[in-house]
Amino acid sequence: MTDDRADIRQAVVDTANGLFAERVTQKMLEEAEAAGFPRDFWEEVVSLGLTAAALPEEAGGLGSLRDAGALLRPLGFHGVPLPLAECLLAGWLLSTAGLAMPEGVLTFVPQSIGLSAKGADLAATGLLKNVPWGRYADAVLAIAEEEGEARLVLLPASKSVEAGQNLAGEPRDQLRFDAVSILASAPLPLPVARIRAMAAGLRAAMMAGALERILELTVTYAKDRVQFGKPIGKFQAIQQQIAILANHTAASVMAVERAIALVEDEDGGKLAAIAKVRVGEGSNDGVRIAHQVHGAMGFTHEHILHHFTRRLWAWRDEQGSEAHWAYRLGEDAIAGGADALWTFVGETI
Repeated sequence: MTDDRADIRQAVVDTANGLFAERVTQKMLEEAEAAGFPRDFWEEVVSLGLTAAALPEEAGGLGSLRDAGALLRPLGFHGVPLPLAECLLAGWLLSTAGLAMPEGVLTFVPQSIGLSAKGADLAATGLLKNVPWGRYADAVLAIAEEEGEARLVLLPASKSVEAGQNLAGEPRDQLRFDAVSILASAPLPLPVARIRAMAAGLRAAMMAGALERILELTVTYAKDRVQFGKPIGKFQAIQQQIAILANHTAASVMAVERAIALVEDEDGGKLAAIAKVRVGEGSNDGVRIAHQVHGAMGFTHEHILHHFTRRLWAWRDEQGSEAHWAYRLGEDAIAGGADALWTFVGETI
């Protein structure tokens, strides 16, 4: 990456961080969980060009998903209640496939739906599950198979929605399509397995950002909370637990930075899988430590901590759990044979 591109990317990230820090307050998080979608905030994000960040430079983007991926940790750090990660991946896939990114709220789910002929057009029939912000989407990008060929399909807003939510209160809806004319279609630019791994890598990056946030909250609380005449952060037992949380956070950040840096490469799927495994394991211990240090206060609805720990619990299972991706990595290692095992470990892990 040239210095100019790096400077531009950092400027975009700084702009996004400034907007998120100002707008994503605890009140917004609570209102978004109750109402579902802060549309005015979405329009602000669109106006800054953040939804188009993964598009080519001539289309107003940063030129790559790798560069746009720098926005993902800030999304998790602030708990941004928008389908921006899904929009970034969808925009990049559409651009790579030679399709235009539609206006409005765009989401993506790496699931398959059936295609059939409808006059001169194609129509989609099927059920998409746990679609992020599906009920608010103006368009949904999914995967389909037509005559043995895997394709990207851009679907209009569903008229049959079963509303749902994840543990963090984020919309995760079931969308049913019954012979609905699609908006656009093109052959998949990448194998389905790679696309699903990319989605997992993006979610892992958001999780790393959320881990950074709970570490910051935990350190601040340990400095401020006084017990037995001194801040609890002065007690060795507390320091040890915070050090473990910091270790998990640093390792998770390193894993996702490597995965995002190579997200468009052929071996990027393995690195995304590794990142999802590492961040998932770190989240398990990290959430426990954060709540232990905060004590009863951290479990109250009034404290902001739960907005990030619940996201970590929910995101840990989304786009494949660490067990799912560890199994896939094991399959890859076995497929390479005994002679290639140490090469696999050294170059991939």
